[in-house]
Formats: sequence, C-alpha cells, structure tokens
Amino acid sequence: MRVATTALPKPPRWSDAARRYQRVRQRLDELSDEERELRNRLLGLCDRRRAFGAGVELIRTSRKGAVNYGAIPELEGVDLDRYRKEPVEVVKINILASPGQ
Repeated sequence: MRVATTALPKPPRWSDAARRYQRVRQRLDELSDEERELRNRLLGLCDRRRAFGAGVELIRTSRKGAVNYGAIPELEGVDLDRYRKEPVEVVKINILASPGQ
C-alpha cells in the first residue's frame, strides 16, 4: 500500500501536539540513556543467571540466533513471500526541528 506524503498544515492542535511530543521524546531519550547505564551497572553486579533484590529481578537467558535464509542454498529460487504472514502497519515519527521552531 502506497500512501502519498505531504506537509500538513499547522493548525494549533497539530502544533501543540507536535511540540509536546518533541519535549516528551527528549525526556524519554534522556531516561533511556540513564536506564541503559543502570542496566549495565546491575549486569556488572550480577555474576549469576538470576538475581533479585530491592524490587528488581535480573534473569540472564540466551536464545537461538536468527536464521540467515539467504545462506541456505536449498532455498535458492523459493518464493518465501508465499509463507509470509499478513503485513503490519509500522508508524515512525521523526523529529525534524526543535520545539518552538
């Protein structure tokens, strides 16, 4: 499905929501950095598969890696699209300017 893109007019409701979104996104980015640092600190403090304390539990697990279908010679020429599930909509919101611009 192809959707035409165009710059939207800037009614007050759009502008207000966009500015608020940008501010919240900035705060989330800052919190994400802090969360990553604290996560790494907890990982460094844990030398076991499972640890918990102070209301936090850390569990280390592993899972199998993704399959590189392009490296399987038996699949050459096979139409893998026949086996795909239904498409899903993905929405991405990009910050193009700082709040207030």
